[in-house]
Amino acid sequence: MIISNSQLTSIIVNIVIFMVIAIGSIVIIQKIKLDNKGYKYLFVVYTFFWMPIMLLRSYRGTMQNLLDPQFLWIVTSVYGFVGIFIRLFADFINYIFKYRKAFLYFSLIAQMILLIPIIVNISTVTNILSAVSIGIGASCIGTYELLFKEQYGNENKKAFLTISILSIPPLLANFITAPIQSIVKIASTINGHVQTNKLIIMWYIGLALLIIAFVMLMFYKERKRVTYSLVNKKIEKLNTLKIKNNNSNMLFITLAIIGSIIAFVKFSNSGSMGTLHLQNLAYYSNNSCQSYEGYLSVVFSIAQLLAGIMVGTYLIKSMNTISIFTIGIVSWIIYCLSSAFIRNPIGYFAIHLLNGFGYGILYNLVLAIVLSITINNRIITKVGLYQSILAIGITVSGWFTNWLKTILHRSGTFDSYMYTYMVQNMILICVIVVIYISFILVTINNNKNYPYKLKNKIHKKIYI
Repeated sequence: MIISNSQLTSIIVNIVIFMVIAIGSIVIIQKIKLDNKGYKYLFVVYTFFWMPIMLLRSYRGTMQNLLDPQFLWIVTSVYGFVGIFIRLFADFINYIFKYRKAFLYFSLIAQMILLIPIIVNISTVTNILSAVSIGIGASCIGTYELLFKEQYGNENKKAFLTISILSIPPLLANFITAPIQSIVKIASTINGHVQTNKLIIMWYIGLALLIIAFVMLMFYKERKRVTYSLVNKKIEKLNTLKIKNNNSNMLFITLAIIGSIIAFVKFSNSGSMGTLHLQNLAYYSNNSCQSYEGYLSVVFSIAQLLAGIMVGTYLIKSMNTISIFTIGIVSWIIYCLSSAFIRNPIGYFAIHLLNGFGYGILYNLVLAIVLSITINNRIITKVGLYQSILAIGITVSGWFTNWLKTILHRSGTFDSYMYTYMVQNMILICVIVVIYISFILVTINNNKNYPYKLKNKIHKKIYI
């Protein structure tokens, strides 16, 4: 394999970036001051758990596009479809074994088994299996969140606890794997064409990271406790919304549906879909994006993190929920309008910040309200149910984007492709408006019937 000077330079730059990020991550973890060593160890385990997900999630679509684009919708949809059932299954496993690690062991073993086939034989079927593997991994976020809360929630009252659980480890994993993605993508590209037998190196690395995470989890000791989903007296005593159970359940389901639609929009224009769009822009405009396309998800995650921190530390204390929600909605609409007419990959890369920022505000605000609602169920946790409903939106997004390309993008020209993308974004803007109106109606109805100061109840429940 002959590597050009530009490719070699890009590889060296990404290696340097990887080393800087790896060292920086170690320093960050060392600087975190926590009384309980087990918390910090679980924090590291969680970071390793996210690495294979971040490494492969954006490239499962790229692999399928190289194999057979006709089945791209299956690969992008199955990721969310798995989550509909896995999150509820996680609650059931915990109910049976009274042990969070039981499901985490199951998840890691299942992921390793499902990644092996594509390493042995690269095909559409094996790529679908690897997408199922990634979906199972992403569905564990709720289990880890509950594990952190149950094991250390009473000991550590710092705001870092809630923020770190769902934001810092995925972000670190994203930073660490982005240079790896770029290096593999550059090395697997010969004369402008990506070789699947070289791109598969990512899956080898992903499998190795899963093995490391599994071994590390074995050394983590989960302390015996009363299962969170069985006895939740603290939440019952707080009864944050002070409303009847049937009304509480209705509010929960309504907000979960809104959250699912938000997830639909997010996964229609980011993740693997965002990476594919960036690659298509580079292809049609005769540009190269190999050296930085792996960082697209990093840009999104950073903006999402900043938005979440703003909501949790400032906005929720100084503005009402509708005003905060409006900021997220406006950011998303501006992004959709702008990206619909951007034909340069670098321009799209830059505007992706608005995408992550808008999603960060909307997702965190809705989740914060959901977490303040009490639902009575001995088996299913509200986190599990909420994520299962969100997975429906993720599933539909993969089908939606590929369906549009099938019926509109037939000529194969750049203009045809951009027209399809513009139509997609206009539809998404309509969906965003529906989200906005629905949230306003739910908020007004809730405040009218069950008034309470939201900012005093949920500002400590902001999860990134």
